[in-house]
Amino acid sequence: MHNRIIEFAQSPAYLHTRGELFVAENEENGEMTVPIEELGCIIIAHPQCRITQSALAKLATGNVPVIACNEKYMPVGVMMPLHAHTTHTERLAAQSSASQPLKKQLWKQVVQCKVLAQSRSLHEWTGNDKGLSHLASEVRSGDPENIEAQAANRYWPTIFGDPDFRRNPDLDDQNKLLNYGYAILRAIITRAICGVGLHPALGLFHHNKYNPYCLADDLMEPYRPLIDKQVASIIVKEGDTVDLLPHIKQRLIATASGRYDFHGEQRTMFDIAVQTSRSLATAIMGGEKKLIFAEL
Repeated sequence: MHNRIIEFAQSPAYLHTRGELFVAENEENGEMTVPIEELGCIIIAHPQCRITQSALAKLATGNVPVIACNEKYMPVGVMMPLHAHTTHTERLAAQSSASQPLKKQLWKQVVQCKVLAQSRSLHEWTGNDKGLSHLASEVRSGDPENIEAQAANRYWPTIFGDPDFRRNPDLDDQNKLLNYGYAILRAIITRAICGVGLHPALGLFHHNKYNPYCLADDLMEPYRPLIDKQVASIIVKEGDTVDLLPHIKQRLIATASGRYDFHGEQRTMFDIAVQTSRSLATAIMGGEKKLIFAEL
């Protein structure tokens, strides 16, 4: 099972492979080995970490994303495999030629599920969903009324109890915690997308020539409230100026990779992401036009 997320942030480490084992060595903890097949994601945050080319190649072959962080320990890049599915070329052709009506229909489902997830989060957190469940019912194909933004205007000030709060990735407040949690979630979704033979750059709604993960940003939308609730919980306890300390990052990692109810079964987010991505691949290949999301 690909379910272990390992971060290297506290001390330098030499990262390499031995056969089918991922190996991490440092002076403080000695040697740690993990089967590559058990890895879900590697996060490299310490500036003195070294990783071999062969390790990068084996991690890519094993469909294990590698996240690189900057000097502030914030994720800034993800390495993903080029091929992770036997029918990658066929599915890529279908994905690149998908019609606009199909993409708009699928985007409607994404927005509805996201707004409903936000509604559930607000109801759980405050007892009042601010009318988001009603907004979700008004989403049309392609979301021409931008219900997603309307919901966000009600959602963000409420989840953090701050009428002035806005989602801004550049701010040094709880936004930096959201950035970190979203980066882990994005890597998990990207791994699943590659695993079902789709390309993460070809989005349904998101499109930016500088963003190689537009589709991942699309499919992760209904799962962002998982991170939001955890950050809200952290802020209540530690304040909105809390730094990305190790125990904070571990809480966010555990949230992004945890087990959740998926149609009556307890599944990891890795498994759930695969099911969501697989439903998208089915729709793109001419099958049922229904995306499958967990109701978290």
